[in-house]
Amino acid sequence: MAARKNEKPVPEEDLVQDTVEEKNDMEQAPEEKVDAEGEQAKTSEAVPKSSYVITCRNKVTKVIGGVKFDNGVGRTDDAFAASWFAAKDGYTVETAE
Repeated sequence: MAARKNEKPVPEEDLVQDTVEEKNDMEQAPEEKVDAEGEQAKTSEAVPKSSYVITCRNKVTKVIGGVKFDNGVGRTDDAFAASWFAAKDGYTVETAE
């Protein structure tokens, strides 16, 4: 990017530092809300995590799609991975208790 008249170019080190600081700002956890009485309010309801058991028609022992299978059975807490396997032929997905 060309510098405008009477404008000093910004050193590349400063641009990199600004990017690192912006990234660090984005990674910080959001502040908890405080209600009218000064008590901290819950920012989100506690939702129990579901666990899934994925069965493969082949008795494989390896990692597939980020899920470790042992003798054709894999377990995960990742809902996206479970939905991915559910859409694939040859896999069944059940919610574990």
